[in-house]
Amino acid sequence: TLNIVNNHSVITDFEEQIEYLTFVIYYLEKIKIPYSISINFRSQGSLPFYYLPKGLGKTQLQTALKLLAVVDQLFLPYSFEKMMGYYLKHLNTQPYILHFGNYTTDVEKIYYQIQKTNVQCMYVHAKNGEGTVHPIKKGGKLA
Repeated sequence: TLNIVNNHSVITDFEEQIEYLTFVIYYLEKIKIPYSISINFRSQGSLPFYYLPKGLGKTQLQTALKLLAVVDQLFLPYSFEKMMGYYLKHLNTQPYILHFGNYTTDVEKIYYQIQKTNVQCMYVHAKNGEGTVHPIKKGGKLA
């Protein structure tokens, strides 16, 4: 998941977060782990946000890269809370969630609820050319 919202506007390090997400997608492809992508920008499609269903392989990679290439900071943000609520109710969840972007106390509450479904959640801290993955503890707190 990528949370691009900070106080109703797009995060300042939007492009850097997209770069890290792209790097992780290439890595997941290399080690053959299926992935999906959720980004809280308003979408014109059947879902109210940008979503790429779980997949793996050349077609999945091409679709993911196209998705990341078209998202733009000028797009309208969509509530992360609403996106994750929809995701949990209507879409197939993965056994792991990697969170990119803004991590707030509201986001923390969402991950607290998600972890009750035995989904392992991790936060990707991507800043200044470096990225680290941190487990999100039970209760939604960052490790």
